[in-house]
Order: sequence, then C-alpha cells, then structure tokens
Amino acid sequence: MRRPQRREFVGVVGAAIGGTLAGCLEEDEEFLVTNTQIGLEPPAVVVRVTIENISSSRQTGTLELILNYYADGDASGEPDETWRKTDPVEVKQAASPQLRYRFEDAHRSGSSIENYAVDASLDGDDL
Repeated sequence: MRRPQRREFVGVVGAAIGGTLAGCLEEDEEFLVTNTQIGLEPPAVVVRVTIENISSSRQTGTLELILNYYADGDASGEPDETWRKTDPVEVKQAASPQLRYRFEDAHRSGSSIENYAVDASLDGDDL
C-alpha cells in the first residue's frame, strides 16, 4: 500500500473537517442565552444578557429574565423578592448581541451582587 501524498492527505483531512463542521452547524443551529452579568446602580439593578445566534438565519424569540434577591445571600433557598421582565428579541444570523436591562428599585440597602441571582431564558419562535 502506498502512502498518500501530502496534497491528497491535506485534501482528505480538509474535507473531513469541513464535513464535520458543516454537520455540526446544521444539527446544532442555536439561539440561546450564553452569558448574564449583574451590576448594582442604586436604586436599580442592571442585568446584561448576551444572546447568541449561530444559525444561518435571523432568529426571533422572547427573552424572559427573572431577578431574585436573597437577603441572606444563600441562593439555594427561596428568594425573598423576585422581579420579572420579558422582551421580544430579534437577532441577525451569526450575531451575539449584549442587551442591558434595568430593574428599577430592585437594589436593597446593604446588599451586594452576591445577594442577587438572575435566570434568563429564550423561547425561540423560529427554532
């Protein structure tokens, strides 16, 4: 059996990698929340949300944010207070915008970021 020449090898490996990546993108087209950050701007709490659309088309959906406050800082129990926001979003293909939301009057005196937790989910209309 003869060994493949460099060009043949590179062509086969390139085709295999390209086919693998193309298959991943087709099967795993995603529209999801990839990052959340909480900031304190008394009297508000600011939440930044990054949405990722790695699909080849524009995606729309509804973003739901739930901001929870834990007076004792222990997020494993029930929150002492909860605020909700929903927002229709539309993201162009292959984009990852960061959106900013203010929860007015959510800051509690003496609290820190550790007293807050955010849950962000995206229900896609075009998934």
